[in-house]
Amino acid sequence: MRALTPFAHTLDAVYGGDTLTSYVDRIKYADFTVRAPLARRYAPLVAGEQLDDAAARDLIAALRAAHADDILLGAIVRTAPHGKVAAENVPELRKLCEATGDPWFHLLGVERAMAALLVRGDRSGAEAIALPALETCQTSRLDYRCVAIAMILGESYIHMVRLSDARRLITRGADRARRSSEWYQEERYLELFAQLAVIGDDVSESTLPVARAYTHEMVLREPKNCELDVWGSNLVALLLVNRVDFAGARAELAHASAVQAHCPRAVPRVSDMFVAAHVLRDPAVGSAEDVAQLRAQIAHARTKVLPGERAMLDQTEGRLLLDRSRAAGIALLERAIAETDTLDPDDIDGRKARSYSYSPLTLDAGRAGEWEHVWRLLDRAARTTSASRCALGAAAEDGTSVVVVRGADGASQGVFDATPSGPAIDATHLVPRHLKAALRSCPEVDVFARPPVQGLPQLLPDDVAWSYRVDGDRRPVVLSTAPARTMRLVIANAEPPASLGLARLLPWRSSELPDVRLDGVSATPSRALAEFTDATFIEVHSHGVADATGADASFLMLSQEPDGRYALTAAEIRQHPLRGRPIVILAACHAATTATYRHEAWSLPTAFIAAGARAVIASTDVIDDDAAGTFFDDMRVRIEHGESPAAALRDARIASLTAHPGASWVRSLMVFQ
Repeated sequence: MRALTPFAHTLDAVYGGDTLTSYVDRIKYADFTVRAPLARRYAPLVAGEQLDDAAARDLIAALRAAHADDILLGAIVRTAPHGKVAAENVPELRKLCEATGDPWFHLLGVERAMAALLVRGDRSGAEAIALPALETCQTSRLDYRCVAIAMILGESYIHMVRLSDARRLITRGADRARRSSEWYQEERYLELFAQLAVIGDDVSESTLPVARAYTHEMVLREPKNCELDVWGSNLVALLLVNRVDFAGARAELAHASAVQAHCPRAVPRVSDMFVAAHVLRDPAVGSAEDVAQLRAQIAHARTKVLPGERAMLDQTEGRLLLDRSRAAGIALLERAIAETDTLDPDDIDGRKARSYSYSPLTLDAGRAGEWEHVWRLLDRAARTTSASRCALGAAAEDGTSVVVVRGADGASQGVFDATPSGPAIDATHLVPRHLKAALRSCPEVDVFARPPVQGLPQLLPDDVAWSYRVDGDRRPVVLSTAPARTMRLVIANAEPPASLGLARLLPWRSSELPDVRLDGVSATPSRALAEFTDATFIEVHSHGVADATGADASFLMLSQEPDGRYALTAAEIRQHPLRGRPIVILAACHAATTATYRHEAWSLPTAFIAAGARAVIASTDVIDDDAAGTFFDDMRVRIEHGESPAAALRDARIASLTAHPGASWVRSLMVFQ
């Protein structure tokens, strides 16, 4: 131990403090008649030797009895299967880590506690202990441990589809890994960047070359790692399925299968089986042998996963069988839905399984011409009850679609379209003419649409009053107390960072002064949220950005906070209860842009509705800020005089187009309720 003293001094000089010097001084006075035999038993573990369960228990018991806490700490970590410390051992491990007084071990304890929480699906719990640790990382030099924690949390954010948070954390972590020459961790970050590219492509259809580049880079770095090769092909296949390029996905899966035949370590993931089910779903494509093999993989995986993933596997097998054995497929999809109803609403796998199950069920009912059953499925999916008349329902997936309507007389009609097409949906032609005609006598139309249709503009003609109805299960509990009076809030003339190079908006104008106005540098995200709470009418005039690769989908660009933050995102609004139950006008470009994830719509309007707004009016297009004040004043006055938001938008739009035929931006405006 004395020989280690100079080394301890050197490391303490680099990292600060005297932690290692004190540790060496303390241990060199230990009773080595007790410690030495235990150290000799521990040494093979450090060299990579694996102990069976009985030997591991005996070693840990002996270390506890001898109070050899430093060796015990290492033994708990190194005897854990795949380094994942069992939940029952985490409190002891963290206590041992804290007792060292060493920040490096403090972060190790946090990292292993996060892993244990994630194994049982507690992602919020893992985030809660990770964020304070990452705060300390901003001023520490413990690069390896800090990079590891950022990596684990970033991967969890990807799973939660919190892509903006994931991208920020992963970018910083990868930069730190590169600066500190942690090449192995840098390679792991490449995997996370590839996942981000694939999920982003589900929205923007623009990242195929990027995803391929990341996966190929990883294979080139480790050409003998067959697991990476299999993983990369499966990941690109998922991206191609999102693009409805099943031939391309089939080629990627064939490559993965060929490599996997000689790579026993490559175990199929839940997402891999999901992709394979999409590719094999068509009975004309998938052989009986291929289907049997995939079903065997699903059956095996069911015994090893958490409940949310088990529901995902049920919907995967149901999707696979639906066109081969309709009854069996429907039964599995319904079972997946029933399973998700018992899960925590924040279980992302459960939410995905539920939505992924309703989409093929709805399209299957449409293929069979069962229009009333389509309505029942749309109602169940949205946890709501659709209107008995003057309603439109729509669902689309993998290039197929179903549209149903109930006219003023309550009669149902529908169309199922299986014409091959890509992932893009042309909203102006999604609803056939004869179905639009069936809604002509309706004073107003409620639209119940599954993702990715929800949030598409121009679904119905300009002279029809219509609005999207947001899913009932996306509404959190709103505070019961309401403001005592009406209050109109206007946010205008915000000043985002000059470095963004944004054109300055024209000054906001209105025919009537608001009750509260946030203007210029005072129009920050935090001030906006504070004023949102009791407002009954909200107008936001600002730049908007369509973040197509972020889970927030779009955000409002306001003035900078002291910490530099300027974006007001859907995630922040969703968590902020609106007691005034306001009507919200988002006079910002792209504010209604919806992330087209398969499992849910995620945009600023749906976030406001979830927080308690009665209705939101927003656009997916560039807004003419010169004309916006007059147009939205007209809308507001119509609403104050008793018109519904949908009728007010229709009438204001017709008036605007009559006076200014070139004002095409008004066609992209929509109402969400």
